[in-house]
Amino acid sequence: MSDDSETMKFLSDNQEIAMSICMVISGLLSMFGSTTIVYRVLKKKKNTKPFDRIMLGLSSFDIIGSFSFVLTPFAVPAASSPRVWAAGNDATCSFLGYLSQLSIGAAWYSCLLSFYFLATLRLRVSNDDFAVRFEPYIHGLSLFYYLFTATLGVPFHLYNETELGLGCWITNRLPRDCTEQENCIGHIIAWFYGGLCLFFTMIALPLNYMFTYCFVRQTLKILARHNPTQARMVRSMAVQGTLYVLAFFVSYGPQLVVRILAVVFDYGRSNEPGIYWLLVLNSICYPLQGFLNMFVYSRPNYIRLRDAGMPFFPAVKSAVFETDIPKLMKQSTLRIRSSKHYDSSEEITKYLSNAEGRKSAVNLKKSIRHYEESSLGFLPEVIEILPEDEESTADE
Repeated sequence: MSDDSETMKFLSDNQEIAMSICMVISGLLSMFGSTTIVYRVLKKKKNTKPFDRIMLGLSSFDIIGSFSFVLTPFAVPAASSPRVWAAGNDATCSFLGYLSQLSIGAAWYSCLLSFYFLATLRLRVSNDDFAVRFEPYIHGLSLFYYLFTATLGVPFHLYNETELGLGCWITNRLPRDCTEQENCIGHIIAWFYGGLCLFFTMIALPLNYMFTYCFVRQTLKILARHNPTQARMVRSMAVQGTLYVLAFFVSYGPQLVVRILAVVFDYGRSNEPGIYWLLVLNSICYPLQGFLNMFVYSRPNYIRLRDAGMPFFPAVKSAVFETDIPKLMKQSTLRIRSSKHYDSSEEITKYLSNAEGRKSAVNLKKSIRHYEESSLGFLPEVIEILPEDEESTADE
């Protein structure tokens, strides 16, 4: 690709503005979603589990990535970029590349999350064992790798404006004075910095959840006949894992296609008009992972609050921001009153039904403990998704 084609403008101002606005809005939404997850995990203090701490790492990296997406339309070099809102320089582009490299840690933590579900459900590793045997290496090596590679790219001037789409990261023009006829090594470095991680994650995510889901489904055939509540809880965990996989692929799918076009088929700015729809879709989806994760992470609490009788909007707000869900469930069930707009008999019936469900949940805990030493030893992990105060609530 020639230098003229790199600085030539192929999209109209309105097209670039639409693409930039989509990226900024999605970045802000993702930053908001990941911040709520970080807030809820930190608010739990000592009551966190490995799952919470993995989500903390994922969301922390995603906040960094979301911040970079908000800066992207403005931080690209104004002197060399044809982008309509370009107002930066080489230093701001290098800083943007540094943040972009750190943001890949969010994809890696999504992969680690799938291995967590595989270990605790399929391989019957308890939370305590997982925290002692694996968690220090997971967090330590992940933080070291992405901080080291992101920092190393700054003094070696690895970060430049990308040749396809918005952003600054590693391009094929490395060393910077290389040409098409010479041996540029940028794509090799890009594979080492992020390509291998994303490729491995794209394969590991569906495989891990497929193995986990098949094992859970096979186990349900044995136990569901005798305990429908237990079957429902295990199925809920499988759905939750599936939603995390879908959130990842919705976010990273378009970006993967864009990167393949740039690396394998040598797409550049001259090809942008033909794939403009893909660039807009990438600007919307790629920064959105934190926002999608917020809904998946809050979904179990939302279901519990709605089952307790809380209205839709208060349930959404409480599920996203609050951590003491059992207390909110109690408060919600105590708000049963009669009025001309409120059918208290239906609400009382619903409350009694939920009370029976809570008693069944207590029986579920006792049943699961019975299998702790058996070949179905993974089932005690299901207890974690039940409210902490259900036993006391049922006794009342």
